[in-house]
Amino acid sequence: MSVNQAFLAVTAALTAAVTGVYLTPSASAAPPPGSTIPSAGSSVPPTGPTVPPTGSTTPPTTAAIAPAGSTTPSTTAGIAPATPTATPATAAAAPAASTAPPTTKPANRLYSYDKTLVPLGASVKVELKSTGDSLWTRLDVSGLAPGHAYGAHVHIAECGADPKAAGPHFQHHPDPAATPTAPSADPAYANPTNEIWLDFTTDAKGAASVNNTHAWSFATNHWPRSLVLHAETTKTGPGVAGTAGARVGCLTLNDGH
Repeated sequence: MSVNQAFLAVTAALTAAVTGVYLTPSASAAPPPGSTIPSAGSSVPPTGPTVPPTGSTTPPTTAAIAPAGSTTPSTTAGIAPATPTATPATAAAAPAASTAPPTTKPANRLYSYDKTLVPLGASVKVELKSTGDSLWTRLDVSGLAPGHAYGAHVHIAECGADPKAAGPHFQHHPDPAATPTAPSADPAYANPTNEIWLDFTTDAKGAASVNNTHAWSFATNHWPRSLVLHAETTKTGPGVAGTAGARVGCLTLNDGH
């Protein structure tokens, strides 16, 4: 297999769906203070489901996980019976100890940094599907603040108790002028074509769905690690491009994609 064929095989398999559920208040939470990409100050209304591009599909990982500071509930589906006690030599051999049912892979933890905008019981689901030359992304949320316009972007690092843990936005072509302390705010790089923006406005029940498509896919050594929710919709002007107010929630993506 050529290097190019191997790359296409890998990118075609880059499919993931992750779900997070915020169950209990975060001990480290800060005090409260779709397709169409919004312009500065605007919001995207929820969009209905659309058909993703042809490609492999990984079923969503679905299980409840507690946020930062709380104890993760056990994901064991059952308890294996105790190993049978020894039997007399004349008796039939005891059956092998049974095996516990396989554990269910839990959903990734959804961190809440603002209990007003990401309340108890909120849920966030992210799907990324690649066909090798394009990328389809979908975001579904529920249980958030009703009628609120949020910013949402894909970031380069995993979530943590500190909202800054997710790092800057993932960029298909990284801004060479950006630094760890001064993330890209240049509209030439911080834009919805080079980054993955999923701004949305929740309905009266705090739910929304949004999706978009990019004409590129992830390189085998360059992919995002998290989805961050922001308190405001995304700005586009010079010096502020890509900014969207405080980080209010974060979901780590499965296996880095």
